[in-house]
Amino acid sequence: MSEIFPWRLRLKHLGRAAILAERPGRSVVFDPVDQPAEGPLIVLTGEECDRLLGATAAVEAEAWPEIVADQALLHWLGERGELTGQLPPIQVDGLAFETEPYTPIPWATPAEALRKAWSGLRRPDLAAHRLRRKLARPGSRPVAVAMTLPDGGRLVHLGCALTSFLPDDELRRLVKRFAGADWLIVGADFGEQQAVLDRVPAFEARVVLVTDLINEVRRELGMPTELLTPLVDDLCSAGLQAHPFSKGASYRFE
Repeated sequence: MSEIFPWRLRLKHLGRAAILAERPGRSVVFDPVDQPAEGPLIVLTGEECDRLLGATAAVEAEAWPEIVADQALLHWLGERGELTGQLPPIQVDGLAFETEPYTPIPWATPAEALRKAWSGLRRPDLAAHRLRRKLARPGSRPVAVAMTLPDGGRLVHLGCALTSFLPDDELRRLVKRFAGADWLIVGADFGEQQAVLDRVPAFEARVVLVTDLINEVRRELGMPTELLTPLVDDLCSAGLQAHPFSKGASYRFE
């Protein structure tokens, strides 16, 4: 397999929060929005912003997917069909996975509450549909995920953990567990780019991928979004090797 896949790791942004990690061996897809076509290992980082759509589709299609997730998500998906659940910390296909839960940004800060109310007035059908989905979800906390390759390379997916609402003790715990990664995937929640800029350097990652994890959903709801490039530029000015990572983009690492 390594002869026909010459790179150590290739990351592709599939849209929404879905990230495909290709390597010599079985592929891994984080938070797929569609049912994966060729049976890669599915890793779930949470339930917000349609992160459960692809896994749910695979379970309901009786594809018997293999899923790395927390107990609440595995239980919730298991009520909808058959799956092979892997609860971190776990080793699967030569990959080691570990997770750390974190406190997400509130569902509606005062400013966001106004935006969501306006969105609901503009698209009441869509707002009602998403609210029904939200109420049906298991209510688990999001997690940061570390994936260690057989050669020791480490990918850390922080999701949108780095916000001004993240308690200091949780930030210290994340840094202690996940500092020094080869590749760091980090999203910026709306209005939280300064928090990301302030907190990312402590992780001392070799490569930082500033990843669009929420803008597609926000655009669908008619809510404002933010460009990634100003944050990337600021991180580069601070001496980090940072790159924007949005839908359709891919990076390969040799």
